Amino acid sequence: MKSRLEVSASELAKRAKAWKAPKPHYKAGLFAGYAALVSSAREGAILEKPE
Repeated sequence: MKSRLEVSASELAKRAKAWKAPKPHYKAGLFAGYAALVSSAREGAILEKPE
């Protein structure tokens, strides 16, 4: 199954420029610590040791 995106390159660039990362859901506790140490899913969601 193939998807088609009918949005111009200029519109995609405009949206990318306006995008802001969402605020973290957890600011304290276990999940906040996990979120601070885990890499992205694209990178395998590996836990990194803090430096």
